[in-house]
Amino acid sequence: ENLLTYSEQLDNAAWVKTGVSVTANSVASPNGATTADSIVDDATGGGTVDSANITATAGQAYTFSVWLKGTGAQAVSIKLTDNATTPTSTTQNITLDTSWQRYSVTHTPATGSTTIKATINDTATASDTFYAWGSQLEQASSQGGYASSTSGAVTASRGVVADGDINFSG
Repeated sequence: ENLLTYSEQLDNAAWVKTGVSVTANSVASPNGATTADSIVDDATGGGTVDSANITATAGQAYTFSVWLKGTGAQAVSIKLTDNATTPTSTTQNITLDTSWQRYSVTHTPATGSTTIKATINDTATASDTFYAWGSQLEQASSQGGYASSTSGAVTASRGVVADGDINFSG
C-alpha cells in the first residue's frame, strides 16, 4: 500500500518544499529509469520536503520509506509527525553515500491524532544536493513492497507495483 500521492514526483505541488528546490527526473532511479528527483538545499541548510497530511488512526503504526542517494557522505533525516494536541514524531538520521538505499522510519500516532505527515530533511550543509525516489507511507510496523502512486493511494502485497500493476515481484 502507499498512502502518499505522487510518490516519484517530489516536484509535484502535493509535496511542500521549504528551503529546497526539487528537479524532476534528473538521475537514474533504483529501477534504472531516469525518474529520480534531485533535492538541492538553499543557502541556509536544513530544508525539507513534506507530504500532505494523510488521514491516520491513533495507536496504529505507520512506516515511511524512501530511496535516497547522496553525492558523498551527507547527513539527512526522514521523519513522521502526527497532529496530536502536542504533536509527536519519530526521526531516522541517515548518512548518505553514493549508492541507492531504501530507508524507513516507523511512528505510532499519539492519542487524538487524525493525520500524519512524512518529511525528508537535509540536516547538513547548505547547497547540498541529494537524490530521492519512491516515497511510500504504509499503515504497518515495517516497510512492505514498493507501490508507486500518482493522484491516489495504491495497494500492494509484494514486489513493485506501479499504479496498481505489478512490474516484478520478489
